[in-house]
Amino acid sequence: MDNFIDYAFEAWPGFVVRTGLLKCSAMGYERAPSFCVSQESKDSHLVIYVMYGGLYIEQDRKRFSAVSGQCVLLTLRKAHRYYTDQEHPAHILWVLFEGELLDGLMMKYAESGDLPYVFSSDTVVENICQCFEIFRRCGPSHQESLSPVLYRMVLGILKDKMFCCQYQPITIEETLKQEINRYIDAHISRKITLDELAACANMSKFHFSR
Repeated sequence: MDNFIDYAFEAWPGFVVRTGLLKCSAMGYERAPSFCVSQESKDSHLVIYVMYGGLYIEQDRKRFSAVSGQCVLLTLRKAHRYYTDQEHPAHILWVLFEGELLDGLMMKYAESGDLPYVFSSDTVVENICQCFEIFRRCGPSHQESLSPVLYRMVLGILKDKMFCCQYQPITIEETLKQEINRYIDAHISRKITLDELAACANMSKFHFSR
């Protein structure tokens, strides 16, 4: 961490930034026994990596916590507060971004109650460190270099969240039920016999009844 200063710095977008880019509006490294950031709303989003210690996040009357090695994704368009304390001092890296490319997705997750999102990802940590390296090497005017990294990072986080659900495999019995229901729906206007339903399920009437 010798290349990073130990207080927040800001890198505001230059004139080359176009609507189609994700803009890195600020990034920073904070290290303090305790700190608190509280805002009503801001037209941007935030990724935080907790390097050491613990961090608390409050939004939508919910309280979350992230510990060393974890990351947090949240939208700042809703009132929010994140802080640490003397018992759990934190070292954090954070990247503030904005842009129409991901606004819709971010707000969709926020409205569904899925943000803030606390997670662990080596890839995201690498992306965050890459943003700092680009800033150190190129300066704040090189938004074209930062934008693809931000886009891959945030889209990767949301992709993982979209597909993190555990899906139950569909059984043969469930498949048969679906086929029979479709047959009944298609012929609901007339009398349907047991022989027809058994044939639909490719079974004898005895096995189908059982």
